[in-house]
Amino acid sequence: MGCGASVSLAVLFPLSYVGFLHIADHDGTDRNHPQSIQKRSIAAVVNNVLSVAITYFVLWQVRCALFFNRDFIVTFECITIDLDPILKWNHDSASLKTSSCQDKLILKTVMSGILMAFQRNDSSPIRSMGFRPEGTLAAIVWPGILIGVLYTGQWVLLTLDGQLRSMFSVSEWKVSLRQHTWIRDVIVGPVTEEITFRCCCVALLKDCVSPTVAIVAGPLPFACSHLHHIGDDRRRGYTWSQAVARRVFQLAYTYVFGAYATYLFLNSGHALAPIVTHAVCNCMGLPLFNEIGSFSKRWQRVLLWTAYASGMCGFVMLLGPLTRPELYQKW
Repeated sequence: MGCGASVSLAVLFPLSYVGFLHIADHDGTDRNHPQSIQKRSIAAVVNNVLSVAITYFVLWQVRCALFFNRDFIVTFECITIDLDPILKWNHDSASLKTSSCQDKLILKTVMSGILMAFQRNDSSPIRSMGFRPEGTLAAIVWPGILIGVLYTGQWVLLTLDGQLRSMFSVSEWKVSLRQHTWIRDVIVGPVTEEITFRCCCVALLKDCVSPTVAIVAGPLPFACSHLHHIGDDRRRGYTWSQAVARRVFQLAYTYVFGAYATYLFLNSGHALAPIVTHAVCNCMGLPLFNEIGSFSKRWQRVLLWTAYASGMCGFVMLLGPLTRPELYQKW
């Protein structure tokens, strides 16, 4: 299988992800209803399993083709045993050669399977999809710091509002873990979406296009997949213009996030990096610039604008140093 199949699947997977959600909840009227959330969550997980299996198969085919061309595999391509000097029987020698040559495909397959099962570089299909033990802690810590810095303004706003304490309250976390919408937005959504859009789609694309093209073009299916919420908005009473405006705006900021998540995935090589970032973004939401004007004291407004600006500058400054691939190779 070549790049044509890989690119086609990278486009098909987002469509299948959305399709599975609608098929599972075809009679739902409110996406926030617990029953709808449960149906959609199951559909997303099933889609993940199928997408990962197909991606693994495609990547395995590509890796096999590469292995077959390597010198240490080619040496096994056609094993010949020349017994002429001993037996002086050309017929028997030819039979041995023919028999061993007929087994070369089996030998290639076995050897490639063994090598891919035990290798520790990123050419393994599973590891190419970002599923690996090394770098797990780093994939949580460094992206977490990055996104935390970006949200500096939000942290300050929550502090001034008196809401920051509740975010770290055990009782509040217990309440959140019982809410279907919170579980969907912070756990199920980030995990299933990143597995489909990054671990599968980007893993298929990165062998066929440059990193820049993957970062620029890769997030388009991810961003466009959110347009299916227009139907949900219509069922909730929004007009067509309101629903389209809401989701086009969502398309814009999810595209920006998708580009960043793809960049993170390519540099870290770990699935957890975009998943953690996605979860934090869903939890924190968009910057609340419109809330700054509600603070009556001038020093509070100045502090908030400064915090938001500092967070963005800090994020840009730390982006390169905290996404170096070598940081994600050990712990």
